[in-house]
Amino acid sequence: MGALIVVQHIAGKGKGKGAVASEIAQDLHKRQISLCTSLGHIGIVNKGNLIVTCFINPSIRLHSAILTGIGGGATAQAMSLWGGDLARFLPPTWLLTLTAVFGAACAGAILASALGRSGLIGVVICILAWPVATALGAAIAAVPFGLSVADMRYGVAGGFVTAMREAAPLGLLAVGDGITTSWVVAAVWVLSAALVHVVLRTERQVSI
Repeated sequence: MGALIVVQHIAGKGKGKGAVASEIAQDLHKRQISLCTSLGHIGIVNKGNLIVTCFINPSIRLHSAILTGIGGGATAQAMSLWGGDLARFLPPTWLLTLTAVFGAACAGAILASALGRSGLIGVVICILAWPVATALGAAIAAVPFGLSVADMRYGVAGGFVTAMREAAPLGLLAVGDGITTSWVVAAVWVLSAALVHVVLRTERQVSI
């Protein structure tokens, strides 16, 4: 599951920290449990005289950001080359791809805990989380374009919040149009989700 296990003594006698951490790790691996929340904290387990705190492995979050960024860039490329009705209104391919990679990477880092979980429930969670990550990534990717609009309308003081308000709907509209009107974009989007899920699931199982 790719967790970091931190053990703290609280009082009394009992097993050592290393023994408890190993026992918890083996138990989690055996049952293929993944309890991570979106913030990366799994939970606190009282184990005798010890407190066991689990966190998602930082490398999982980093790799989730990288893989999701690649998927976002690939989807943006497909939108630019084989997109739907709104493709002609998109910015230049290089700029669209650059912002998409950044936005998707941010979304992948934020939602890392929902991606790559084991079992059928992990697949279901990924299916539900991927559109959320896509929407969040699209909104973030559109911020630079929103900043330009905000500057024109409100001056430099327009700021980040105004940029999000101006650009987020445009980002969502562009991605939604590409996925729903072009089978190539939809295929790239789905394949990206599958790749991210499989790679992260493998890493979670190996890194515990």
